[in-house]
Amino acid sequence: MENFDKKELVKNVASLANLQFDDNETEKLATQFEKIVFYISKIEELDLDNVEPVSQITDKFNAFREDIAMPSVSTKEALANSPAKNDYFFKVPKVLE
Repeated sequence: MENFDKKELVKNVASLANLQFDDNETEKLATQFEKIVFYISKIEELDLDNVEPVSQITDKFNAFREDIAMPSVSTKEALANSPAKNDYFFKVPKVLE
């Protein structure tokens, strides 16, 4: 298994995901990451030379239905219980500036 700094990995992933963890959470996640990396590294020990790559391991497939327009609720009905709305839309707090 490649040597890595577990806590730095947690901090890097947290930064990418815009998350913040205290020292106890970081330590707990670092231990969990180490176990995950160890588990995945076991694949490197397998002899996969004669194994064909697959994208689906079962014989199942997606069963799509036809996209058929059907009656739905009216705009007025959809907005009926909304605490903030205008004539056609839900009003929500501004997220981006």
